Amino acid sequence: MKKSLFLTLVLIIGCVIATNPHVAQENPGYTRAEYDAFQKAVQVADLGAKATALKKFVDANPKSKLVPYANEQFGPVLQGLYQKRDMATLGRVAEQFLQLMPGNEVGTGYAFEAFAQTKNYVKAAKYGEAYYAKKPNQAVAQMLASVYSELKNQSKFINFAQKALEGKSSKDAFLLNYKLSEIYVKRKSFGRASRYCQRVLNAYSGSEVPPGSTPEKWSQIKINYNNIIGKNHYDGKRYRAAIRSFQNTLRLSPRNGLAFYYMGMSNWGQEDIITSMKNLSKAVTVDGGFAKPARSKLEILYKASNNGSLDGLDRRIKAAASELK
Repeated sequence: MKKSLFLTLVLIIGCVIATNPHVAQENPGYTRAEYDAFQKAVQVADLGAKATALKKFVDANPKSKLVPYANEQFGPVLQGLYQKRDMATLGRVAEQFLQLMPGNEVGTGYAFEAFAQTKNYVKAAKYGEAYYAKKPNQAVAQMLASVYSELKNQSKFINFAQKALEGKSSKDAFLLNYKLSEIYVKRKSFGRASRYCQRVLNAYSGSEVPPGSTPEKWSQIKINYNNIIGKNHYDGKRYRAAIRSFQNTLRLSPRNGLAFYYMGMSNWGQEDIITSMKNLSKAVTVDGGFAKPARSKLEILYKASNNGSLDGLDRRIKAAASELK
């Protein structure tokens, strides 16, 4: 988890600590023994040990009027552990505090951060959902999306990823859009997939390459995504848009059989029979798994325009092949 939940939040529980009770007060509501035990816990130097001592004091004296003071002491302990980036101890202490103050917003936030950072994703999800319910915002939603991505919980990932995407620029949203597109492609939900594929393609134009990728990998993603978008347009009979997407593919992959096949079929949908036969002939030539269906469709078109004869079809296919060289 690279980003901190608290990049812009200052989460402090009682950073200004209530004045320590003074034993000389009249009818203070606690005994001298309670006061001494409280002071002993407060004076522990190690933050983790101090939290444990405070928790033991509260457990041993649940009705003492010193309990609120003990609870307040967790504020600087949690903050100090967070500043030291001691996430393992922070998670433990946050849970101790939440045993004393169930549902406390700040304790829940620290627990979420700590368990996300230490890759305890089950606990991170538990506290993250509780924190989001109290303080819904994009930063929390994005962290929860990352947590559920690690847990391979696609439905939860989709839910929080979509919340995190609201208002983001295409580049800031690139990784989330990419993950969402891949999920919907695997589900064969191509309508939804194409929406996120388009957002991925919009993020980096021209020769730009996303961070962490390479020109070769990015080129292949663009080929695949343009084909997905084009096929979705074709299925929706949006033939002009489909052709544009397949033309984008062919600029990157000039012998792409899928692009030629569906571009030819889109031409047919537009009743541009000559162009359709030309592109289907190219699909036959480059193959790529589309030679057989392309040949079948091409023969139907050719017969319809050639008095039911296939004479000359092979010459047309060879002419298309020569254009590809």
